[in-house]
Amino acid sequence: MIKLDNISKYYYSSNAVVPALKKIQLEFNIGEFVAIIGESGSGKTTLLNIISGVDTYDDGELYYNGEPTSHFDAKDWEEYRKNKIGFVFANNNLIENYSALQNVESSLLIQGIEVHKARQTALDLLDKVGMSDFSGQKVAKLSSGQRQRLTIARALAKNTDIIIADEPTANLDSKTGKQIIELLSKISKHKLILLVTHNYEGVESFVTRKIRIQDGQVVLDIPVEQENPTETAMISISEPTSVPTSEPTSEPTSEPTSETTSEPTSESDIIISTKKNIIPIKSSGSIARRFALMNLTSQRQKSTLLFTFMLLTAIVSFVFLGIIYSNQDDVRTRSYDKSIFYHEDMNRIAVRHSDGAEITKTDMEFFRSAAHVKIADMYDYANDINYYSDTDYKYTYSMSYDHNGVLAEVRTLNFLNEDHFMKSASAIGEDDLRAGVLPTELYEIAVYSENADIIGTTIDYYFTAKNIWGVTQHYFTTCKVTGILKEERDQIYFSEKLCSMLTVGLSKNTYLPLRYDYTVDEKRYKGSAAPIPIIGEGLEYKQIRGTQEFFMTTSLHPIGKAELSVLLHDDYGLTYKTTIYNMEIIPEANEYNSSQFFEFSEQFFNELFPQGSPQASLYIDDYAYMDGVLSVLKEQGYEAISTYSTSAIKYIPEKVKERMSTIYACILILLFLCIFEILIVVSFLCIKSKNFTLLKYMGMDFKTAKKITYYELPTYALAASVVVICTVIADKICGIGYFADLFKYFKIYSIIIYFAYNIFIAIITSFLFNRYLHRKMKKELI
Repeated sequence: MIKLDNISKYYYSSNAVVPALKKIQLEFNIGEFVAIIGESGSGKTTLLNIISGVDTYDDGELYYNGEPTSHFDAKDWEEYRKNKIGFVFANNNLIENYSALQNVESSLLIQGIEVHKARQTALDLLDKVGMSDFSGQKVAKLSSGQRQRLTIARALAKNTDIIIADEPTANLDSKTGKQIIELLSKISKHKLILLVTHNYEGVESFVTRKIRIQDGQVVLDIPVEQENPTETAMISISEPTSVPTSEPTSEPTSEPTSETTSEPTSESDIIISTKKNIIPIKSSGSIARRFALMNLTSQRQKSTLLFTFMLLTAIVSFVFLGIIYSNQDDVRTRSYDKSIFYHEDMNRIAVRHSDGAEITKTDMEFFRSAAHVKIADMYDYANDINYYSDTDYKYTYSMSYDHNGVLAEVRTLNFLNEDHFMKSASAIGEDDLRAGVLPTELYEIAVYSENADIIGTTIDYYFTAKNIWGVTQHYFTTCKVTGILKEERDQIYFSEKLCSMLTVGLSKNTYLPLRYDYTVDEKRYKGSAAPIPIIGEGLEYKQIRGTQEFFMTTSLHPIGKAELSVLLHDDYGLTYKTTIYNMEIIPEANEYNSSQFFEFSEQFFNELFPQGSPQASLYIDDYAYMDGVLSVLKEQGYEAISTYSTSAIKYIPEKVKERMSTIYACILILLFLCIFEILIVVSFLCIKSKNFTLLKYMGMDFKTAKKITYYELPTYALAASVVVICTVIADKICGIGYFADLFKYFKIYSIIIYFAYNIFIAIITSFLFNRYLHRKMKKELI
């Protein structure tokens, strides 16, 4: 079966060549139990290593079943070790983190046997070697004798014709050692057992042949007459007839305190089958996945450490990727120009129909239902108008000469802040009120107050719209409180009629020049003005009332007839229709409004300017969602822009530099994190690489071994990334803080990049560790 023909082996050093074996001539057959003895360093283990394919030979030829092996490559030797050789070592070479069952099962899984069949067969083998009561016990908790029995069961699981036993009783007491040798003797009746031992006296009564090695040469090779020959025995590892309902993974109720082990099956029941009757059905990928799963569940300390480390790195990568994403938009590096949208709000969107049609209630319902939209106001133009209560303005007085040369007191109006901007009652609903009703009439408002008794009281307000009316114009009115808001807020909600009235001049189709007669020194002249139209009380159909400021500052006295021209413009701003109305100017004093405000009767005003708005304002949760919301609006046929990004047009060099520095720093940190994670994980795996060597001895090829790592590490990385994302989502739902703020900037592609980054690091780590593993295995095995 095995023939060594003039086998020689040399070990080379820088100074000398040391012969380990010299022209060995040996032949072994099934049914032999061979004891190989000799002094330490004589070449015994080297001989076993060459026979088992663990080491190479330099001269001669090794034959297996008459076939030479000198032409074998690495893959051939892997198959040879996997299918022809079983190993029993003095130090057991068991996988400490696996249970007894998993160690035996591993040998069967490597052969590609289906999981449930491998498990049942492993249980049968444990029973045959007297270890069935310890199937769920971790190897680390087994006694020395139990470990050797387990090693034999694992060797039997391969069902090979040859079993190599290197000092299997070296670490055992005499009683336990004898039990192991008896067990090997039973097995040897239909297998070839090659046993290296220093205790020949303990095995002499069981072995069939004795070989002595000295200085790398065979000096003795004789048959041995057994004193107590055992009956012919065979161990069967045939395919199981039934499948257990569950895996015995739990540990026994009490740990073994001695070498006591349940007795193996009686000799008459032990049958050795030299015919493999379990057909491998699993691919290398399936085998690797099974081992990866076993490692995840059985090597808890390793799994916990790796997962914890990868979780920490996943958190760090999330933070710095989030910072990069938050700096993708350079809008924060630009200064804001208030000439277009005076209200500087990063979360505001201006939206309208592409055909200029008015915003309807249906539109408003859609806007409010859109994701991330917090507030929808039908009157976008009004959102650029400041309002001031009595705490927001004050008067100063000075002495000056009037147009007649008379010294008089002059009152100057000073606005103290521009923090408050109009919003219409369309931005709230009945559910937002604690008491009262929504504002509907021209000068009605809703406010927050702890005192509901203020319903029905009035509040004076000034209004300015510097980008609409000009920097010097202001409007004054008195508003009546009709509703009390539930939630505390500083915002006042004005009636839709008032918001519409104050923004009529912003329609793209309407412009109002006013031509009138005036007198100076009793002479009549023609004048013109660009009035800001508002509704005035007590006016007849086509009467106009100017403000006191207009008369006082211009020294004009327009009285009587005037012509009002309404010009309609097309989409390009060209006039295509002009309508002239004959009006009458009524000079009545109004000391609060600026000069350009002219009052019209409500009936005439409503004929010229029907209520409604062509443009709405939407306020979203955060600027991070801006692109997504704009995309949804445009998909629905609306024209929509971010008012902030539209108005932020000039770059600020310092902020540009700061943004780029932040992005570069984050990229460098992520690269450093990548390298750091790879080094730490590879170093950790290298320390824990012994298990891979053991799997190699059991017959696992390198292709399968490296796939285990490719399954394990990306699984850790994926799990860590999922935990981080789920935690961030929970943080977002609870509204806790920092991570949720960063998560706002993660789009679908951003999340994909995040997962890809962490999994990529795991794959690179697996690749580098597998390179180390390959070099290590090449040194230890062919």
